[in-house]
Amino acid sequence: MSRPGSQPAQSRPARTAGGFALVDALACVALAGALGATLGIGVLGQNSPADPVGAREQASMMRDASSQRAMIQGMIIWAGSNKDSYPLPSDADRADTTVSPLGLAKNTTANIFSLMVFNSLLTPEQLISAAENNPNIREYKGYELVLPKKAVNPGKAMWDPGMSADFTAGPANISFAHLELSTSRRQRWKDTFSADNAVVSTRGPRIVSVQVTDESTATPTFADEKSNTFQMFKQTSRKGKWSGCVAFSDGRVEFIENHFAPKHKTVTGKTYDDKTNKKRPDMAFFDEPDDPISTNNFFGIFTSAGEKPADFKSIWD
Repeated sequence: MSRPGSQPAQSRPARTAGGFALVDALACVALAGALGATLGIGVLGQNSPADPVGAREQASMMRDASSQRAMIQGMIIWAGSNKDSYPLPSDADRADTTVSPLGLAKNTTANIFSLMVFNSLLTPEQLISAAENNPNIREYKGYELVLPKKAVNPGKAMWDPGMSADFTAGPANISFAHLELSTSRRQRWKDTFSADNAVVSTRGPRIVSVQVTDESTATPTFADEKSNTFQMFKQTSRKGKWSGCVAFSDGRVEFIENHFAPKHKTVTGKTYDDKTNKKRPDMAFFDEPDDPISTNNFFGIFTSAGEKPADFKSIWD
């Protein structure tokens, strides 16, 4: 179904259809190989019958990687005809015919991904992790592509506002986290083709504070050491630790192994400059308060949005 601003533009040469197919194939082989080596099981379906749990977990990882790859590819397609910007509900609904919040307040997790579904860049099924363990998060099977009833003006709606991300208030339809879009972070919500620009991830645990060791190492304190997110990929070597997929602006998806664990140090390659211009380790699920211009990463599911970090409400499980 055609929607204003949603038609794919001609991609740059590296992103032709053939290029995508080749990159996808290589990425899947590399990911499968890495996961196979990690799990001690075969690659591309050649799983050991003696390890059915490992085989199922590998399949879940591959499905999650595939879903996140679809997300970043959909964002790249959208950017091709929207001045390099990834989907922003605040831009798509300038006439306020879809939801009543104004301007940047529209840029919630639910609205972002619903806009992508409405424009055939994703399916509701792809928004649910294969490893999902929160019973409140489930596929939105009643997505309305025509005259969505919850829109301010169903005949002019730009997405279905019935899709929800708020699993704290009842059934929700999105498993994955994304970059928070306040201030300078919103400038990274675009087709930068950067290998360093993370965009979407497996959702993670809420971090309430960090104890910094050096510019690449810190020990996070978690709000809930029994968070569901520590149990999504729970084969013995990962139980009680956060592992997950991350999608980057260059189109690749990486599986990050045992990155966070209660009472353990985390080493990260991402840093930010604090108010004294000292480099500090950037914890992806924590909005470091000493970053004066929000150059740090902060990933979550957001049920409210706006211009400033204080306008965003993140939810955690």
